[in-house]
Amino acid sequence: MVNLQCPTTQICVSKCPEKFLTYVGTQFPYRKDKGSWTYFSQFCKSSFAKPEKTLSQMIMDDDCPTVIFPSRPLLQRCFPDFSFVNGTLTVGNKTVFEDGKGSTRNATELRAAAKYVCKILISSFGASHYCI
Repeated sequence: MVNLQCPTTQICVSKCPEKFLTYVGTQFPYRKDKGSWTYFSQFCKSSFAKPEKTLSQMIMDDDCPTVIFPSRPLLQRCFPDFSFVNGTLTVGNKTVFEDGKGSTRNATELRAAAKYVCKILISSFGASHYCI
């Protein structure tokens, strides 16, 4: 992360994502169910009628994030919505999720990245009450 930005597509949104979706995950069901793509595409820079680009092309063009996950707003950014369920760290009630590039990640890995950002927030904005 550099300057409070993840190495993924950055856009302004009116509302943070509320569910997990990957770009690839919207491609397969598109013919039968356009709802996932409709939801996911609001987090893309350009409007697309359908998810036709390959994952590599979409990443190279910086059109969309590879994955969205339940988030909450913090200092004009969307941060993972962490919680504990029965003592286990989750993001949107999931402990593991696909990163949109074919790998499985867990909430603990995501939390480590968020803690790094929190250190920056504390030193820059005194925002310690937001950190995990």
